[in-house]
Amino acid sequence: EGASGADGAYVAYPFAALAACVALASARSRCLVVGEDLGTVPEGLREQLSAARVFSYRVLWFEREGHTFVPPARWPVEAAACVSTHDLPTIAGWWSGADLAERAALRMLDGQGAAAAQRERQAAKSALIAAIEAAGLAPLGALSPTASCDDAMVAAIHRFVGASSSALSLLQADDLAGETAALNLPATDRERPNWRRRIAIDVDALWQTRIGAQAALDLAATRGVEPHS
Repeated sequence: EGASGADGAYVAYPFAALAACVALASARSRCLVVGEDLGTVPEGLREQLSAARVFSYRVLWFEREGHTFVPPARWPVEAAACVSTHDLPTIAGWWSGADLAERAALRMLDGQGAAAAQRERQAAKSALIAAIEAAGLAPLGALSPTASCDDAMVAAIHRFVGASSSALSLLQADDLAGETAALNLPATDRERPNWRRRIAIDVDALWQTRIGAQAALDLAATRGVEPHS
């Protein structure tokens, strides 16, 4: 009582036994299982999950080698691919730097840190465009790292993840709605309304937005998404 998170400890569980239970439940329910192998994970965990046929969770923002984004053809097959998650910036938020501005406003970044983060983000935007172009998913010069995040940019990013080798491709409701603020910001509590923001568009209308309609059209051939009229 009264201790901080830094005073906590990791608890070891019988991995093999629990993985067997998950596999049995998956077989009985005829469903796939995706492991959240993101962030701080023990060394070798991804290999253990793969051996147990648990799908990996691959997020575009993290799929990099140095400053370069991993080409979609090299993403693992047994994985669920997506652009972002509830704990990370939306497409519009990442592109505009809204997440960096929020962290600076909450004093999670000082002036020097915010400036460095903005420079890194600008470089990452250029690297992502280069990866999209290299994958043949946008004409050379059609996308600019200094332009605003318009429908064409979002469509290209969705196509990039949709073109991955991963068996599953996920689209986030927040991105279909064009939201800029993340649903949750780790390491915050009362500083912001985590888990309380509603999507500005009704659920039934998500596929009727320009972004949603384009994503369905682009992914129909490879991902089994039916375009809406």
